[in-house]
Amino acid sequence: MVKSKLIELLKTFTTLEFNEFGKFINSPLHNDSKLMIKLYDSLKKYYPDFSNSRFTKENIFCELYGSAKYEDKKLRERISDMNKLADEYLSWINYKKNPLEFKRHSLIQYLVRDLEVDFKKKYKDIESDLDKSKIKNENYFYLRNCQLLDKRSFYETKLLTGKRKPFYEDLKDEIDQFTLFFVSKMLVYYVMMQNRQTHLNFDFEYNLYEPVMNFISDNNFDSYPFIKIYYLTLKLGTNKDNEDIYFELKEYLITNLDFIEMEDKKLLFTELFNYSMIKYYEEKPGYEKEALEIMQLQLKHETYPSENDGWMDYAFYMSYVVLSITVNYPDLTEKFINEFSCKLNPQKKQNLYAFAKGMLQYARKNYGAAIEDLSKIERIDFSLYIRIRALLAKIFFDQQEYESVLTLIDAFKHYLNSNQMIPEDLNRKYTNFTNILRKLTLLTISPDKDDYKISCLINEIKNISIGELTTNKSWLLERAEKLK
Repeated sequence: MVKSKLIELLKTFTTLEFNEFGKFINSPLHNDSKLMIKLYDSLKKYYPDFSNSRFTKENIFCELYGSAKYEDKKLRERISDMNKLADEYLSWINYKKNPLEFKRHSLIQYLVRDLEVDFKKKYKDIESDLDKSKIKNENYFYLRNCQLLDKRSFYETKLLTGKRKPFYEDLKDEIDQFTLFFVSKMLVYYVMMQNRQTHLNFDFEYNLYEPVMNFISDNNFDSYPFIKIYYLTLKLGTNKDNEDIYFELKEYLITNLDFIEMEDKKLLFTELFNYSMIKYYEEKPGYEKEALEIMQLQLKHETYPSENDGWMDYAFYMSYVVLSITVNYPDLTEKFINEFSCKLNPQKKQNLYAFAKGMLQYARKNYGAAIEDLSKIERIDFSLYIRIRALLAKIFFDQQEYESVLTLIDAFKHYLNSNQMIPEDLNRKYTNFTNILRKLTLLTISPDKDDYKISCLINEIKNISIGELTTNKSWLLERAEKLK
């Protein structure tokens, strides 16, 4: 089989793209080599996986050169030529995806050729498209600035006719648009840096942070929701104790969703969700419901996190199930499972669906059905395994099968201690969970209920944050308080 950069690239082409690439190859404007047309027709037989046993260098060479003696260098040159055409095609399709940039190149040509009538017509065409744009983000401000720059370049050397104002009066608008572009781009960068800094052990330098933030604070940007939303997001990240900023951002984002692009919506909703979860782990009242509400908005507007292949992110799926059960909305959990399990990667769907059903059955006290659902899970990673162990321990405890709980705890602790793949913070949370559950179980089966030990256990649970114990903290506390 033929192996090359070209083949790896062609494997990524959709059927539509591959067929369009054929038209690109057959266009004399892009290609004047008949050998390239032959090579495309030959490759087309083996698209999309190029795994056929007949897909060999010799067979491809034969289709290009007939009965001529095979020359590896010659074939590699033709494949290299085709690779260059594929590279040009990628530039071309990206070019097509940006219609305003496409039009601007025409505008520049009219500028270079000094064709005023055509320049003015194309300029108004671009201006009309920009005026219709609801989304005014950094790309919008950049194109506005470019448009005004092109206009100045065309007219600054021409005599005034009395029908237009001097070019230097437009210069202020050009500078204003550049300022808006710069400010909006810096806000996006700062939010990205802030987000990365949370997950990476790296300190970014926030140069110009104060001037940019002060500039926005001193001016009214209500007509530019994109800027105000990113400004509030940045403020929230640097003022985490100010919950008013969170609710202002949430309300402003929901009100102005039509003025924000999809990728920005995803990022901003994720920021809101992360903040609400931080507050939930700090045990601020009501934030578990707040986090669930953000997730419902993500589902409604299809802005939930996704994996590289477009499937729903499994962590999002699990978080929704856990949170909706935590706030005691089992009907909402069931509705979510039924509607959105189809959005999961098929390779993960069976296990995640079974676990979600197991959690739902447990919430409804259908313990046997819960265990049956969990038994359907196979080939699991550590993330799902520890969740299953914790859920089974809770099931056994509520069924008063205390010996099974203690046996499971011992095996669970051994797994946590021996598996080096488990992140330290996750290991610590579930180690705390198993330690507390062991004390709770031993107190429960103790023939004499020692009120002092029970009170000590209750206080111990209360003093460990959710972030250090897992979302099962409320379950442990409820069972411990029942002992009194």
